[in-house]
Amino acid sequence: MLLQRFAKRFWEKDPGFLRAKRALKTVLACLCAVIITLPMHNTISTMAAGVVASFSLQGIPGATQRQQMLAMAIIGFALVLSFATASILHPYPLGVSLLLIIVSFLCFYLRRFGAIFNIFAVSVWATCFIGTIMPSASLLEAAQHTVAAFIGFIIAFILNFTLFPENRLLSYFVNLRTYLSNSATQLLWLAVHVTKPTAAPLFQQQMLRYLEDRRQLILINQTILESFINSQKLLLKKLNKYYIAMHAIGKALSILNESCYQIAVLDDKPAPEVQQQLAMTFSYFAKFLQNIQVDETRQILRLEQKPEDCYRYVQNFKDILLTYELDDKTTSLLTIHLGFQQLWHSLRKL
Repeated sequence: MLLQRFAKRFWEKDPGFLRAKRALKTVLACLCAVIITLPMHNTISTMAAGVVASFSLQGIPGATQRQQMLAMAIIGFALVLSFATASILHPYPLGVSLLLIIVSFLCFYLRRFGAIFNIFAVSVWATCFIGTIMPSASLLEAAQHTVAAFIGFIIAFILNFTLFPENRLLSYFVNLRTYLSNSATQLLWLAVHVTKPTAAPLFQQQMLRYLEDRRQLILINQTILESFINSQKLLLKKLNKYYIAMHAIGKALSILNESCYQIAVLDDKPAPEVQQQLAMTFSYFAKFLQNIQVDETRQILRLEQKPEDCYRYVQNFKDILLTYELDDKTTSLLTIHLGFQQLWHSLRKL
């Protein structure tokens, strides 16, 4: 039971275990590169193989496996080239200084093109810097370091596409589905809160946990989106639409959280008919989100219900509010209505 809870929690933080698999591949690539290059009897060459193998697996862009292969080949070439040049120029301080200046400029310029290029730039710069501080007594020794670095890249390349090959598109939709499920769970929790208000500290702690989970999922999908820079425009447009919807849903939930928190702080229950309509509206939105399915074949979300069905509950809640006088409690309820409208508009984006 404890193991299941841990696995579920770990999955929520790392959907598909993508980060864990990438970390495992990095460690294995580094270990294999070190073991294979040990017969060279050169510590620097062994370190070079491990460094290049590790950096080769970081920040590989591309939606399809073919694009990822091409991108990794370019990354590996840049890493080996930067390390080889640094090793050759090691005996010449002026050459090393000029090389670091040039590489630093190129790498920092690449960072402006997004997170994926940022990781690539840092990897190239770090490899180049490590190459400048590793001693190379001769051109022959520098060539030996370069061969070891190339071996490290080949090992990383083979492991990356044979061990846990990534399906980033599927991962994107898994994250999206988990995000919607998280939002549905929060809405069900709010449905209980409006009938049995939770103490303010406990309410805030619970909302922060939901917020952090959604933030992690958005960040993961943002990273996946940035790896699709060179993908088909139609696919990119579709994924961007879902990404914008995720942000819009999060904003609507923030409005609902803040308004319900005010009810918890004021410790003042709404009228019974308002509580009932609030609980029904929260529950219906949660049911709507839970019933959304992922069509992996067509790469779209399949809605079991129409967003317009939710609007009926929003309108009924508004009609009840119009019968009340404006006070502090009614102001919070009006803000909840605004959050419902925002959530309804967000679901229409799906």
